[in-house]
Amino acid sequence: MQLAQWVTRHPKQVLAAWTLAAALALPFGWQAPGRMVASVGELPGTESTHVTHLLRDEFGENDNNVVLVTFEAPAQLLPEGQAALEKVPGSRA
Repeated sequence: MQLAQWVTRHPKQVLAAWTLAAALALPFGWQAPGRMVASVGELPGTESTHVTHLLRDEFGENDNNVVLVTFEAPAQLLPEGQAALEKVPGSRA
């Protein structure tokens, strides 16, 4: 409660402190765009890294912006579903 009272009673000092903090952060802010990358990155041993390697090695997929939809089908499929699933490359019917 004391901090709130001090802040409301000294608005000019608070504004000066925020201005100083922003000015000190400015040199680091100029470096930020060069350090930001749109990379998925890899963490060894994680499931996502394993899937990324599988997509690259097994399917030749180099684009990491892939939406992979997987599902588990019941043991008994309708004949139409079985035929459609057999046409999908890499699927196991």
